[in-house]
Amino acid sequence: MKKIPDLVIEQREIQNEREAHNDNLDLIARNHPPEEEIEQVDILANINKTFKGMEIAGQIIRNRHASLTTDSMIDLATSGVSSGLRFLEFFIRISDSAKNEIVKLIANHLSQQPDLTDQEIERGAETAYMHLTYGVISGVLRKIASSIGSQEAYSIYKRIEEKSATPAVSLIRISIDLQFNKNMDIRRVSDCVESLKDNPVCTRILKEMIVQHIYMFPVEYKEKQKLSSLLGISIKGQRQMDLRKAGKG
Repeated sequence: MKKIPDLVIEQREIQNEREAHNDNLDLIARNHPPEEEIEQVDILANINKTFKGMEIAGQIIRNRHASLTTDSMIDLATSGVSSGLRFLEFFIRISDSAKNEIVKLIANHLSQQPDLTDQEIERGAETAYMHLTYGVISGVLRKIASSIGSQEAYSIYKRIEEKSATPAVSLIRISIDLQFNKNMDIRRVSDCVESLKDNPVCTRILKEMIVQHIYMFPVEYKEKQKLSSLLGISIKGQRQMDLRKAGKG
């Protein structure tokens, strides 16, 4: 992400010279669709199959947990998690390899504001790139949790995390707990904070999950104090969320 601002500034400086050339290329592309279009359609179809597969695995777990063996449910849930994470790995690789195209997109957007300073461009570029990549990472992890999660089969997710103690799996388990059990396990959050302390992206995702849960469900004040200490979420900010909830009620 640190490389993005310099690339955007460089791209913006030569943007005017390239506009006419790009317009010609766009005209050619509209008249002669690229061969890659078929491949792109196939990729989108496979992505759709991936998410559909996760949802089906979750439906089987939720609807047939009483008749399935523990090993069968673990296999189903593991398959769903692995599919989602393989897509996420694919997206991250594409995001990295398509960096120049992302830079061009950001530069074109910022070029609509010609009075921006280099410092403002830097902040804007970093923010745009982070929102794109971080948003997908966070969204996919939550999607995996909502697809395969189940309140009745919660013990299997603990087994999966014990078997594959990665940051992604830890966040998926936390998300399942919050979504399906509506429960805030402070000790579990503390363990997760400790395991993610060297991973700023996952730590940020964890904070957002906790804040969203506090906003949507009642949490005791003492628990909020503990969460404030663990995650660096101010009590003042939590009180403001409570006031907003009360106002909506």
